Amino acid sequence: MIFPVLLCGGSGTRLWPLSRKSYPKQFTDVVGDESLFQASARRFTGTGFADPLVVTGDPFRFIVTEQLDEIGLTPSGILIEPEGRNTAPAAAAATLFAMAQDPEAMILLVPSDHAVSQPDLFRTAVLTGKPAAEAGQIVTFGIAPSRAETGYGWLETGAEESARIWLGRKSAFGAMGQINDYMCLDGTIPVSQLPYVLKRIGEMSKEFGLDVANVFHAGDGNMHPLILFDANKPGDLELCEAFGAKILKLCVEVGGCLTGEHGVGIEKRDLMVDQYAPEDLEIQMAIKDVFDPKWLLNPAKVFPLQSSESHRIAAE
Repeated sequence: MIFPVLLCGGSGTRLWPLSRKSYPKQFTDVVGDESLFQASARRFTGTGFADPLVVTGDPFRFIVTEQLDEIGLTPSGILIEPEGRNTAPAAAAATLFAMAQDPEAMILLVPSDHAVSQPDLFRTAVLTGKPAAEAGQIVTFGIAPSRAETGYGWLETGAEESARIWLGRKSAFGAMGQINDYMCLDGTIPVSQLPYVLKRIGEMSKEFGLDVANVFHAGDGNMHPLILFDANKPGDLELCEAFGAKILKLCVEVGGCLTGEHGVGIEKRDLMVDQYAPEDLEIQMAIKDVFDPKWLLNPAKVFPLQSSESHRIAAE
C-alpha cells in the first residue's frame, strides 16, 4: 500500500497578498475550483493508495481538516509539527506513523502546493516506480528542465550533456574577453544565498554602469563574477575595482568569504578587515611569524599593509 504524505507547511510569502502567513498558497484556489492542497490530496486516492497522511503546523490544522472534509476525504492521520524544520524531520515522522499502521508501507512524499495539469499521468508514473520502491530503492519524480534555475539547480542527464555544460563553463572567460576587458573575481557564498546575491549584483551593475557576467561552480557557491570595463577609458579600472570590492563585501555579508580558490592578493588584502576582526588577523600574522619569520613569502599580500606593518618591520 502506498501512503501519500502531504507536506503542508509554508510561510505564505510568495503569492502575497493572496497567500499569507496564516493562509499559505496551498490552501488557495489559484489554478482551479479546488485549492492546491485539495487537488494534491485527491490526486492520490483509490486503488493502491491509502488515505492521505498530512504533516502540517498547528496554525493550519483546522484549515487542513476543513478542506479535506469539503472534498469528502478522511485522512489516515494529521501530524502536527511543533516547529517547522523542513522536509527531513517531516518525512521521518510520517514514515514512523505509516510503518506503525503497515510495516510494509511505501511512503509517497509530495508537496501540497504543486499544480499538476495531468494527474492521471502522474499517478501512472508513481505506480510505474512502485516495483523499484518495493525492491528497496528510493524513487524520485521530476520534469525535464527547460532552463537553468538558481533556486533548484540543474541535473545533468548524461556524458554528452555534461560535456556541453563544461564546454560552456570553460569557454565563458574567453567569450567575455571578446566583448571587452574584464576583471575576474573570486568569492564564495552559501548556495542558499545565490538568488539574492545575483539579484544584488544586477542592481550594483546598474549602479556602477558596468556589465557583469556571473560564472560560478554549481553546487559549492564559489562565484567568479566577470566585470566588464574599458582599460583605455580613464577611471574605468578604478570603477571596476570599487564594484568588485562591493561584490566581495556582499559575499561576506551573506555568510560567505572573500575567496574560494584564488587566495587573497593585493586587490583583496584591504578587505580582510571586513571578514576578520583585528584580533583574528593578529593571530594569523603570528602564525606567519613562526613559519616565515623573515616575511619573505608574499609580504604585501593577504594582510592589510597597515595591519602587517609592525610584523614586516620586525622581520627586517
